[in-house]
Amino acid sequence: MAEFLGTQLDYIFFFYGLAFILLGAACFTIQDRDPADLPWTLLAAFGIAHGVNEWLHLLALSIGDTPAFALLRLILMAASYVSLLEFARLGAIRLGVKAPGRWIYGLLFLSIALAGVFGGLNAANAVARYALGLPGGVGAGLVFVRLSTGLSGSERRWVIRIVAGLVLYGIATGVIVPAAPFWPASVLNQDAFLRAIGMPIQLLRGLLACWMAFSLWAFGQQKILLAVASPVHAGKLYRRSVWTFVPLLVGILGLGWGLTEYLGRVSQQELQGNVRKSLGLLVSRLRIVTSTADDVAKSMAESPWVLPVLSGGGEHARDEANTVVDLSMGAAGGDGIAYLMDGSGTVLA
Repeated sequence: MAEFLGTQLDYIFFFYGLAFILLGAACFTIQDRDPADLPWTLLAAFGIAHGVNEWLHLLALSIGDTPAFALLRLILMAASYVSLLEFARLGAIRLGVKAPGRWIYGLLFLSIALAGVFGGLNAANAVARYALGLPGGVGAGLVFVRLSTGLSGSERRWVIRIVAGLVLYGIATGVIVPAAPFWPASVLNQDAFLRAIGMPIQLLRGLLACWMAFSLWAFGQQKILLAVASPVHAGKLYRRSVWTFVPLLVGILGLGWGLTEYLGRVSQQELQGNVRKSLGLLVSRLRIVTSTADDVAKSMAESPWVLPVLSGGGEHARDEANTVVDLSMGAAGGDGIAYLMDGSGTVLA
């Protein structure tokens, strides 16, 4: 199973990114209506930026990666986490909870920059997840916990589901980080998770993203319908919208599967073509080398100055044979070693 999932990382990144973009779209349907509302635009910015970042991972997996492209993805990931953390910070303030000021970001950015300078991109990625992703996900979940205290019925149930998704996602993205040369990233990381569980952490994050996107969308729909219709009529409209949303999502995921499978085949064919070219060059080189060695052997075997040493000639015959061997290797390019041996394998020249 682990091997199969490892070959499907492109599709995992596709639906992972799609889920976050849908999460962002769902947040845009729940716009700020008064100063006490949560800053939904910040949560939407997190979803869209993070979804685009995962699709950039898909692009890197399909066409290749470079240090500059990896740095761009790191910056976009950190920016998405900043939006999530700011949603949690500002949401807590709007709900009457004390939160640190924006000065805290200076310290967090400094820690990420130092990790990048001394440990490289993987270290900076890990610290960004520790400093921004983990507190952002858990903090946003706690904000929704506070929001749920003023709700009831189906609205409250959907908010609790959002809480579960955000907290679990905060742990999955902020604790299971890329391997880095410091603790705990050197022990608890994505590679260790794959070996222990048998599936990539990206798959778990993608499933949690789908859960959060659907829960936020359902909460927004319920909120809108309750504002314009009676609870009974709102329930009917909500069920109808669910039966519209689910087939649409399944269809998009199916198209994504087909697209990633097509891109995978194209990449595989390109790789096979490159391998065939490399093998062709290697065969040509081997043919030249072996043909040269064969020509040298034939030339030495037909030389009249070789026969005396094979017949037991003295030092003069050996000197002539050595000269023939040297001249033959010089004619062949002089980049090898030649031996003249008798039938028993004794080196004569």
